[in-house]
Amino acid sequence: MDRRDPLTSPTRPTAPRGRPRARRFYGGLLLCAAVSVILAGCGTSSPDASPTTSRPGGDEPASGTPDPSPTTERPSPADVPPAPTVPEAADGTDLAACEDGRCEVRVTAGESVPLPQAPVRLEALSADEYTFVFEPSAAGGSIACNQRCSMRSGLGQGPTTVTGTGGSTDAYGSRLTVVAHDAEALVLHVAPVP
Repeated sequence: MDRRDPLTSPTRPTAPRGRPRARRFYGGLLLCAAVSVILAGCGTSSPDASPTTSRPGGDEPASGTPDPSPTTERPSPADVPPAPTVPEAADGTDLAACEDGRCEVRVTAGESVPLPQAPVRLEALSADEYTFVFEPSAAGGSIACNQRCSMRSGLGQGPTTVTGTGGSTDAYGSRLTVVAHDAEALVLHVAPVP
């Protein structure tokens, strides 16, 4: 039996039992809950963490937000054909419209345009110039280069070649005016020589 002097011997305080211990336990729980709430509020949400719902009639889950519209890739400049630089022709590509000597047609290299006296063929075409070949006319007549063109004549024995960058040519009573051209086609206006 320990016989220490209660006045001089150090005493160890004893923890009261019951309520104070329960207070510490519940206080610790409250502290843990508060920390959990704070940490949950500080977190960042990711787009993948959205709730899912099932689609009607299907087993696959769908996100709670509607699917974004599908995106279409823009074609690269190499995939896009260049826009035509020649305007629409009144008669389109109907070369037969020129048989009466009045038309406006779109012509490409190698095509022949039937004029009242003799056909004319677009022999060559580039972005810079064009070359027409006029067959001799059985009815006779002349060919004259009016503007921005040069002519090599067959002198009635063969075809006449006209190379130009624009302007007009008179051939067998018809005036052929190049409205516009690029490397793909030209727009040719045909009318009687005034």
